[in-house]
Amino acid sequence: MENGAPSQRKNILERNKTLIRNILDAVLIFTIVSLILVITFYEIQKREYEEIITKVGNKNITPTSHVHVHEQVHLSLGVEPNSMTIAWLTLTNLEDDSLTPTVKYSDNELNLNISIKGITKSFFDMSKSIKRFVHKVELKNLKPNTRYFYQVGDTKTWSKIFNFKNLDINSNAKVCFFGDMDATYNGTTQALKNQIDKNECHILVHVGDIAYHLFDDKGTYGDRYMNTIEQFAAYAPYMVIIGNHELEGDTYEHYNNIFAMPYDMYHLIDDDHFYSFSIGNVNFIALNSVIYKKYAGFNGDSINRQFRWLKGKLNEIKKIRDKKPWIIVYFHHPIYCCD
Repeated sequence: MENGAPSQRKNILERNKTLIRNILDAVLIFTIVSLILVITFYEIQKREYEEIITKVGNKNITPTSHVHVHEQVHLSLGVEPNSMTIAWLTLTNLEDDSLTPTVKYSDNELNLNISIKGITKSFFDMSKSIKRFVHKVELKNLKPNTRYFYQVGDTKTWSKIFNFKNLDINSNAKVCFFGDMDATYNGTTQALKNQIDKNECHILVHVGDIAYHLFDDKGTYGDRYMNTIEQFAAYAPYMVIIGNHELEGDTYEHYNNIFAMPYDMYHLIDDDHFYSFSIGNVNFIALNSVIYKKYAGFNGDSINRQFRWLKGKLNEIKKIRDKKPWIIVYFHHPIYCCD
């Protein structure tokens, strides 16, 4: 028995080694298969979107083709009460066909008899591969507590009909806050759409980290994200504030061009993303928390400007605090974090 003990222990060790090798091989195979699936899914999505760009993008559309695809439609509250900004994007230049971005709208879906012309800004992605054209139109003097129907276009080609409800700024509203969302969060996207459809959400507030990142894959990832959220952002104001993932080197190229927030006269440079709006008995204030990291140890002009603006805004709110006692301030980073 004693002579057989070493041999038995050796056999046990060999079996254990074999078991460990089998486990490691299984883990390795699982990891490789998972990576292949992820890469395959990514390439399929990328190829599908590049096919869209090939069909309607800058490279294959002639100046006389009149094919302009109006996409990525989204709303934001205007600077003045009872105003709404509508923004959207094309991958072709309307000016090549002597066209102007236009919104037609009314409170009657069957008769969109009011037309408003807007402005266009163009920008390139970081790789300078794709030029995008962002169009913005502001609707003013809207009737409170009224649903409006609208189309975006260029007088020759039009989007489908969207709608939104212009809120009474003195009445209560339901606001949905969320953050850190990319184009693959289908559950969140569907939940937000459902809330709007059920009239459980009147304003959307995205507190930064939009799409992870808007500028990835020559900006096509941002295109995909903005087209995905159109199902709710074209039906309710989509209010955003900057997050660290919106920073492209030292700029916010995609963020600044795509979105139109209700900035006031104190918005001097691209770092000035602070703004405010008021609904019901609540004053909402949006602040840029990224500048405290971006300019740590550097020029503090942007930080000082935001501080002075906030101080002035709070003094304004003091005068109406009896009617609007609540203040909600939002920004991307937590005020306090243990790490």
